[in-house]
Amino acid sequence: MMMPNSRSFEEARILETARQLDERDPDRIKMRMQEKFLAIAAGNEQSEKQWFVLKTANKQEKAVSQSVSNFGIETWLPMKSEARSVKYTMKKKVVQVPIFNGYVFVRVVPCVESWVGLSRVDGAISLIFGQHGAIVVSDKYINDLRCLTDVGSFNDLKNFPRYKNGERVSFPVGSAGVFDGVIEGYVGTRAARVLAFIFGQQRTIEVPLANLIKSA
Repeated sequence: MMMPNSRSFEEARILETARQLDERDPDRIKMRMQEKFLAIAAGNEQSEKQWFVLKTANKQEKAVSQSVSNFGIETWLPMKSEARSVKYTMKKKVVQVPIFNGYVFVRVVPCVESWVGLSRVDGAISLIFGQHGAIVVSDKYINDLRCLTDVGSFNDLKNFPRYKNGERVSFPVGSAGVFDGVIEGYVGTRAARVLAFIFGQQRTIEVPLANLIKSA
């Protein structure tokens, strides 16, 4: 006996629900339904929620993330630092860009209403589906990815000007403030080894290039 394809069944329900919305012409009704579906997706403190991947239109990641957040839904858009040339000059500037083009992580209640509501956000396309429905991203994967992002593992700074060994620099450390140090070397193309003066002690630590500031 062949098992039913749960993915096809779920997608069919999504399409049917979306079709029913389209037939209820008044925009006011559609807006109400959209708000209702996104409220279901947001759930409450007791709701069982999971992380999923929402695909967006080109360069709409920030807008979609903000729109979804406005409905009380937890989102995460991983960003990285990237060095880019300043037009008509020899200078470089560091900009923040999404690590995964066209994707936003959303933590929602897993149900068809959530899928329909998210797919109808301006700039969004749909969730990423696998053979057994919307693909779930584990909390462990999200936490590991956050750690890698926080330390600048994805930063693309190959063309960023490097400091000379022995050159004095400063860098922020969260809410602890700005610390001073001296360049001792580099770790690949993304970070530098800095002999830092932290709370009266000298320590050699790795600092992402994007966080370094040349001391006067």
